[in-house]
Amino acid sequence: YDDALVDAASFLRAAVERMPNDGRVVGRLVRVLTTLGELDAAVEYLLDGLVDPSQEIPLGIMLSNALMEAQRLGDAEHVRGWIASRHPDSAAAGTIRLAQARQRGDMHAVLQEIAAALDADVALESQERLALFQEAAEAALKLHDESAALAWWMKALDLEPELPDVLRRAFELARKLDRKAEREGLLRRAVEQLATLQQEAKASTGQIRVSWFFLVGRASAAADDYDGAVSAFREALQGAGDDATPELHETLVELHTLHGDWPQAKLARYIAANMPEDKPESLSPAEAAAVTAYVYDAFYSPVAQARNHPARVELARLTSRQYVVAIADLLRQFGPTPAR
Repeated sequence: YDDALVDAASFLRAAVERMPNDGRVVGRLVRVLTTLGELDAAVEYLLDGLVDPSQEIPLGIMLSNALMEAQRLGDAEHVRGWIASRHPDSAAAGTIRLAQARQRGDMHAVLQEIAAALDADVALESQERLALFQEAAEAALKLHDESAALAWWMKALDLEPELPDVLRRAFELARKLDRKAEREGLLRRAVEQLATLQQEAKASTGQIRVSWFFLVGRASAAADDYDGAVSAFREALQGAGDDATPELHETLVELHTLHGDWPQAKLARYIAANMPEDKPESLSPAEAAAVTAYVYDAFYSPVAQARNHPARVELARLTSRQYVVAIADLLRQFGPTPAR
């Protein structure tokens, strides 16, 4: 096989000497030389501009990859730069410029090239688009543009809804930026993926565990699973320790206030230990007892629970037969009265 390639290279060199302007022949020679590992000669032929223009990009990429494998990184970068300058509007040039921007750490250029790639007429696989969306979000975060990062993450989730970590991070940003519409949309997604989110939360460690359980708590509450919500927020509080935010305490109190079933003694202990939020454990016994009595009577007692959550009539979908029978019953009153 190698002997055949060597013979082919000799034949093609002779052909190029006789027909130096035949770009197709020069292109074949560059391909054979690259395969043989004669990279210096391949680079020389390519950069002389003698290859057929339609073959410059694929041959240039092939040659640059071979140079990378040979650890000739500078030469590989030179070939790629040549491709980008010769074919600036090509998808390959955009890919090369994006790689160069990443290497420089130029996040503005990264975002610019990603936007150009997404706007180009070149068909991208869904996974390629997804990767670009996520990379753009990370680049925007490095530029401290949280609003843009959230927008890119929303695009990623529209393309692939089941991205638990993207969902978690996007929800955090939506909360931080007070973006109600995005927050509610993300919460609906979280409800649909609650089981997956619970698994992710249980497997997580460190500070990220707080973030996971906060999302699980919010999703559980939205799904009317208040026991699950309370349990998740307790996990978040435990994980946060002394760094727990007031929002965590307030959310847990709110859940207990609206849906809690704590006995009065347990409620009293919690209020004495955690209120007021800016100065916990500062209530006198009498003050704590008064607050406990008010909260219990207003929200926790059986009477309060019945008042705050009255039974309600809910609509139900009818089966086809039930629908027919119901319509028939309605129309019967307009017909003649049947004889008895």
